[in-house]
Amino acid sequence: MRKPTFIFRLLIVCAILLVLSIGAYFALEAWNARNDLPSGSSLYLGKNGDYLVQEAERNGVQFYDIHISVSDPTGSSRNIIYPMRNPPASAEQISVSRSLRYSLFKPTIFITQDPSLIEESKSLSIVAATEFGRVLGKGETGVYQDEVFYTHTLGTPSPSLQIKTCKDVSADATVILLRSGNSSSVTVENDCVIVQGANSKELILAADALAYYLLSVF
Repeated sequence: MRKPTFIFRLLIVCAILLVLSIGAYFALEAWNARNDLPSGSSLYLGKNGDYLVQEAERNGVQFYDIHISVSDPTGSSRNIIYPMRNPPASAEQISVSRSLRYSLFKPTIFITQDPSLIEESKSLSIVAATEFGRVLGKGETGVYQDEVFYTHTLGTPSPSLQIKTCKDVSADATVILLRSGNSSSVTVENDCVIVQGANSKELILAADALAYYLLSVF
C-alpha cells in the first residue's frame, strides 16, 4: 500500500512543479517583452492584451503612437499606428458612458460643434474631433468604415458644410456633439453622444478616451 501512495504523491509534486515552471516561463517572457522595448516605449495592458505605445515629438507636439491590430469585414487583420495626443493610461480616467454602444454605431455619423468652440479652443476642438473621427470613418485609419461628416451646430448651410445638432439623431444617423463644460466625460443625452471637456486639453483627453473605447483598448 505504501508504494502506490508514494507514486501518487510524486505525481502530484511533478504536476505542481510543471505548472509552476510554465507560469514562470510566461512571466519571464512577459518581463523580457516589457524590458526589451525601444527607448520611449511602453506596454499598456488593455482590454484585449498588451498594446505598444511609443512616445514621439513632432513639430513641438507630444504624441503617443499606439499600435493596433484590427480585422476588416473580410476577416483579414491589419496593423494601424494611431498618433494620439494622450496615452491610454491618462484617457482611461475619463468617464465613458456604458450605454454609448446603443447610440454610436450607425451608418452615418455627424461630428458637430458650435463654431465659437473652435475659436475659443484655438482650433483644438478640431483636433479633438479628428482623434475619434478617423477611427469611425473610411480610409486606411478607419476601423468601422462609416460615413463621417464634420459639421457645425450654427451657421449657413453650404455644399461643404452641413448644420447638424442633437435633434438630427435618427435610426441611421449618429450625432456626436463636442462642447465645453464643468467636467470632462463622454456621455449620451437623448441618444446624442456628448464629448465634453472642462478646457481645450481636457476636450482632447475626452476625445481620446472615446477613440480608445472605439479601438477596444479599454
